[in-house]
Amino acid sequence: MPKPQKRITALTELQFREFISAVEATGNMRESAKQLGIHWGTLHHHMKLRPDLTEELRRAQEIGKQNLQAHLEAILLRHIEEGNITALIFKLKQLDPSYRESYHVTTSNAPTDFVIDLTLPDGEAQPADGATTTLLE
Repeated sequence: MPKPQKRITALTELQFREFISAVEATGNMRESAKQLGIHWGTLHHHMKLRPDLTEELRRAQEIGKQNLQAHLEAILLRHIEEGNITALIFKLKQLDPSYRESYHVTTSNAPTDFVIDLTLPDGEAQPADGATTTLLE
């Protein structure tokens, strides 16, 4: 029978500093703990005992999220420079909300009897556009 892997059940200050650095790099506490071989329950226990650790971890997690966002922004900008139209549209929508779609849709279960009037102001029916007719066929 294989011997179970020994897990870390108490954190030294050095291990905690390594964990903080890993969280700052990834933004993810669980993943950082897994990479360092620290059991999640051990961390949770230490956070309960020392609220100052919780605040420090929260700050490290925020730094990690900012680092990840900066990394993703760099990738996005590279895609824009390479001519990726989807990336370009995404960035435009981020920079200027007027490029975003506006979805103001309301629904109900009530039946509707809407009629779409396609007549011109002079009373004649509007001729169909050839491209639209082809598309609809």
